[in-house]
Amino acid sequence: MNEPNAGDRGAVLIVEDEILIAMDAERILQDLGFADVRIATTLTEAERALGDGRSVALAVVDLRIGGNSAAPLLADLRRRGVPAVITTGSMGVEGLPRDAHAFPLVAKPYSEVDLQDAARRALGASRAPSDAPHE
Repeated sequence: MNEPNAGDRGAVLIVEDEILIAMDAERILQDLGFADVRIATTLTEAERALGDGRSVALAVVDLRIGGNSAAPLLADLRRRGVPAVITTGSMGVEGLPRDAHAFPLVAKPYSEVDLQDAARRALGASRAPSDAPHE
């Protein structure tokens, strides 16, 4: 399903240390209409991508990157007002960082529909914060 103006909203930043999962997410988001999809396999690469001056319309962030928590990155995304989708292989809500609750959460392995729906929710929530679903 193609969103007509998805490519006009800026780039998508995928933060995922498993390259095959990142490439699958890239294809799924391109199918949604995002032409500029970038992959960061470390938290350092993600921070660098956020600071390079190019607009980031959406981030898709694995909760654990290289054994490290993505909590600082999530806090930075929230501060910058960048909508995000969190992906995780462990769905226990108890261990989620505080900023994680501001973003849609998708369990791995996820389907194309799951990721696209979460991306739409994240983008919709960023446009209308008062109407955002509480997850």
